[in-house]
Amino acid sequence: MPTIFRQDGFQIRIYPNDHFPPHVHVIKGKGQAKIGIDLAHSEPILLRVEGMTAKEAKQALLIVKENASVF
Repeated sequence: MPTIFRQDGFQIRIYPNDHFPPHVHVIKGKGQAKIGIDLAHSEPILLRVEGMTAKEAKQALLIVKENASVF
C-alpha cells in the first residue's frame, strides 16, 4: 500500500492489484475516503467515506482533483 502523495495530513494511496473502478484511498488519521479517478470521463468522485467528517471528505476530494496529474 504505497503512499504516492501527501498534503495537509492526508495520505493518498493506490493499492497494487486493487479492484475496479480505478480509485485512490485518501487516509487521514483513522478515516478513509475512496475516490474514483476515471478522469478520462469525469472529475474525481467520492465512492465511500469512513471515519472522516464531511469537511475532511470534501478536502480529500479537492486534493485529488487538484493533483490528478500525479495519479
